[in-house]
This record gives sequence, structure tokens and C-alpha cells, in this order.
Amino acid sequence: MGKVKLPASISKLCHLQTLIVYQGNCRLSSNILYLPPEIWKMPPEIRHLSFKRSFLPCPSGDRDGKSIVVLENLQTLTEVLKFRCTKEFIIMMLNLKKLGISYYHDESTQWSCYCRDNFVHLENLEILKCVFIPKYDLPSSDHLLALNLAFPPSLKKLTLSGCVLPWKHMTIVGSLPNLEVLKLKDNAFKGPVWELNEGEFCQLKFLFLIDTDLEHLKADETHFLSLQWLTFSHCSQLAEIPCEIVEIPTLQVIEVYGSSLSALISAKFVKEEQQREGNDSLQIYFGASEFLRCQILVQQKLNLADEKGLKTRIVMFLADKGSEEKISISDFVFSTY
Repeated sequence: MGKVKLPASISKLCHLQTLIVYQGNCRLSSNILYLPPEIWKMPPEIRHLSFKRSFLPCPSGDRDGKSIVVLENLQTLTEVLKFRCTKEFIIMMLNLKKLGISYYHDESTQWSCYCRDNFVHLENLEILKCVFIPKYDLPSSDHLLALNLAFPPSLKKLTLSGCVLPWKHMTIVGSLPNLEVLKLKDNAFKGPVWELNEGEFCQLKFLFLIDTDLEHLKADETHFLSLQWLTFSHCSQLAEIPCEIVEIPTLQVIEVYGSSLSALISAKFVKEEQQREGNDSLQIYFGASEFLRCQILVQQKLNLADEKGLKTRIVMFLADKGSEEKISISDFVFSTY
């Protein structure tokens, strides 16, 4: 893992408003960008600081008799490793609107030192992406990396990844009054059952569950009162799409990708039930691979034709649809099980 240093002279660009530093192919690069202490002396006009895999030094007091500039116009700061949300940072960036940070386990550092409970004081923050990279050979009690998380009520979009928290701690997120978009990735929350509490997620419109071991989502029309879009991606343990959740009047789209066959089949039943009730507005989509898998499963159950012949017909169908195109649940060519 290499080190790349940004020169201290960057702070002398007097009228700079946006600074973006990427290192070639970011997906392949393991280099870490080290930002100089002078980053805190950027001109007050600076609005956006966007990096990839960067270390940001903690702000401190006066240096060489000169006060560090308060970056009152700064709105964006991404993506910073092992970011410490100190009181000094809060004072300097009270108007921050977008923050992207990542943490990985360091046996020499206590998680509490990152002061993540200070997030609540970022009163203008609207977008937060917080990624945890734990060591999975640790005892489960050491995986609770985010127990001291606290979020400002101003948040509208939140992405959490790798927190490995029990679903019971979801109340921390569910109580946010202005949250509209929530992405939970890579076992952000872990466990077989997520049971919602009444009154949570009142403004949530988009919910994405990605790479989770969730088996049962216990929710109905009294939860997610504003939900419009629900995505299950690579939820291999998901038993079903809860029938009750489709009663949410605002729900428009359900997506199912890389998830269990039982979830796919339940999605078809959910759609048919909605059509019988005269609700044609709800759309259920899934990827081409799921379409193929589910068709083959039904074929095997019905014994209508040989599997090879069915595969040929489906491949021809997908060629017409386009392999990357989302396929509606209504594209199923069977009507009974």
C-alpha cells in the first residue's frame, strides 16, 4: 500500500472552490492520499473537497501564530479514512452538507476515539456515507463498531456499510425525521429478522438492502408511510417479499436482484394479488439471471418440457429484451405453479 502526499502549497490557491483528487483507476489503486495540515488553511471560498482513500489530519490550534481558517463555505468532504469528528472539526465546518468516511479496524485504536457521536452536531449535514471495515476473525462483541453513532436530524440520505449491528439498533436511524434515502450495505445490520417500530421512517422514500443476511422483514402499511422504492440486492437468505408491505399506498417499485428463489416466487404472488385488487401501479423488477433461474425452477416443477429447450426459449427472449434490461414480473410466461 503506497503513500501519496498532497503538497502543502495547495492552501495557497487563493480562489479555489473545488478540489478533486483521484488516483488513476481508483478500483485498482491501493495508494492512500495523505493530506497536509495546511489543508485547514484553504481559502474560505472552498466549497468541495473530494478524494479517494485519503487521510485528513485533525485540526489543531494556532500554527506559527496564524489561526486556522474556518471553512464556512465548505459543503462537501469525501472520502476520508479513519476520520475523527472532533469538536474543532465541528466548529470549522458547521455548514457541511455531504460527508463520506471509512473506518477499518486498528487493534491499537479504540473506536470511541473517532468521536462519531459528534456527528449529531453537524446541523446542516444532509448526506452521509459511513463505511466500516471490520476484522471478521474478531469476537462478535468487537464487531459492534458503530454503537456510538449519532446522526443529525437534518440527514436526508444515509449510506451505512459493514457496521454489523443487530437490527434492534435500527431505531437510531428510524428516528431521523427528514431521512428520505437509506442504503444498508455489506451487513450494515445483521440478523435474521428486522421488525419495525411504529412511527419510524416517516419520510423515507427509497430503501436499498444490499448484501445482508436478512430472512424476514416484518413491516406493513403502518410503517414506511412515504416509501416509494424498495430494493433487495443479494439478500440470499430472504424468505419472501412480505405481502403486507405492498399495502403501503405510496409504494411504486420493488426490485429483487441476486436474492433467493423463494423471494422471487413470492414477488410474483404479490404482484398477482395486487392485480386482482385492481392495483396496477406497483411494479416489481428483477435481473435477467433471476428471470432465468425462476423460469427453470417452475419448468422443473411443471415438467412441461425439457430444461434445455426452456433455456433456449428464455435466452432468445432475453436477447430481445436486452441482457442488461430490468425485467418486469409481468414478463413471466407462466401463470400457475
